Amino acid sequence: MKRYFFWILILVLVGTVLAQADTVYLKNGKAVSGDIVSQTKYSVKVKQGNFAETLYWDQIDRIEEEVQAPERETFDGPVSEEKKELILRLLTANKALEGIKMTLRDGVANLPLERRKAFDELLDADELVMRFVEVYAKYFSEEDLREMVRYYTSPVGQKNIETMPEVVKESLEAAVQYFKEIEAEPQP
Repeated sequence: MKRYFFWILILVLVGTVLAQADTVYLKNGKAVSGDIVSQTKYSVKVKQGNFAETLYWDQIDRIEEEVQAPERETFDGPVSEEKKELILRLLTANKALEGIKMTLRDGVANLPLERRKAFDELLDADELVMRFVEVYAKYFSEEDLREMVRYYTSPVGQKNIETMPEVVKESLEAAVQYFKEIEAEPQP
């Protein structure tokens, strides 16, 4: 279950830092690029600048999504000891360190014995964690980190960590059920 949480955490982290720009290709050969702001079983609304265009499913050939990294504030330069400590406290509080160690341990355990020994000799888990620290340091201020540690060490933060795998699982099941239902409906 904790391994499942770790991968969900990774997916959430990746998902939250990406922004979508979409291109809707129409059956008449025209392409409309912009942000999809709404979808119904009948239409898709694409925002282009200050204007939105409604396109109907019977006009649409396909939709392609383009992933772009958003602009964000970064904190370059050497990482202070205080900031390193805050990041390590965060990674402990949100159980990311536990997940990393478990994933590494399980991955190594699944290797053939001869490869396991070589991998054990090469792997430096502490060095890997310090590389994560550098990434966190780049995107979060010390105040950001203090707030996140405060949250993840609070009762509601701990509840979030413990219940999120089940919430994500049930949300995915609800999405699958939703898509099965709309797929079964006749298209106009």
